[in-house]
Amino acid sequence: MFFKFGRIASEVLHSHKKPLLLARTEVIEGKKREVCVQVSCKDFRKKVLFATDFSDNSHRAFLYVEEFVKRGCKHVTLIHVQDKSRIEKHLEHKLEEFNKIDIERLEMLKKALIEKGAEDVNVKISYGNPTSEILKEVNQEDYSLIVMGSQGRGFAKEIFLGSVSHNIARNAPTSILLIPALR
Repeated sequence: MFFKFGRIASEVLHSHKKPLLLARTEVIEGKKREVCVQVSCKDFRKKVLFATDFSDNSHRAFLYVEEFVKRGCKHVTLIHVQDKSRIEKHLEHKLEEFNKIDIERLEMLKKALIEKGAEDVNVKISYGNPTSEILKEVNQEDYSLIVMGSQGRGFAKEIFLGSVSHNIARNAPTSILLIPALR
């Protein structure tokens, strides 16, 4: 699935300064050729996927996940992808060490969510292309919302939308809440 953004939507996606919700919709034809648009997920708190690269912006996005939990979200999956393109050439021998450190970080986030009322929090680490791995996870489960920062560790000041968040926004079948970095 690939969503094409028009010029204005693309500008908003690339320069938003407030949290941006991309709600996936379905077009349902009604009587007499009426077209109704229905948001495909009415309760975004049903099952949340939080994708993190442990950047400052990801931490800001996690605060929104905590709010969802405080307001009734019971099922959250926390995912971190070890970026193969950054690790493969010079750091692959440290992958096990990176996984251990990042699992501990995810477990701390899990503990925080359980303390706030979540009942089912899953922790997942994968290795590969971050966009591909996140989309694979989204396509395997019935998530109601993906929450992520709109820029990660690779953030350059002149680029307001990271490539991973941009690709997830364009390709995920699920609604997405993008949290911008402070600028």
